[in-house]
Amino acid sequence: MSGPHHFELVLTPGGPGTGKPVVVYLSDHAGKAVSSEGVTGVVTLLHGGKNAAVTIRPDGIDRLSGYVHFIPNAQLQIVVTLTFKDGVTRTATFTPFARPSSAAAGSRDGHASHHQ
Repeated sequence: MSGPHHFELVLTPGGPGTGKPVVVYLSDHAGKAVSSEGVTGVVTLLHGGKNAAVTIRPDGIDRLSGYVHFIPNAQLQIVVTLTFKDGVTRTATFTPFARPSSAAAGSRDGHASHHQ
């Protein structure tokens, strides 16, 4: 979650040199879709001192998408930065391939291991 928004990151793993879709869905805390109209975004992949950033664009009512190159591993961090049409920027960090900590394993919503 980032401010009043919930970001859901959806990845399709790929091998070396293979661009795969990355989709970010937007909703509010109640799960109601938030319009992606006028939203701009960047997905930044962080791993081992190497960073790669790709632009994501509105692609549907409540989502933004683009293509990224990555190999799944536990150390990969993905930072999603979205700027809404009112000029407010929100950021969420995900660790989609990290093993859940014991605290996260006991979380009620099951999302604690995926973002900070």
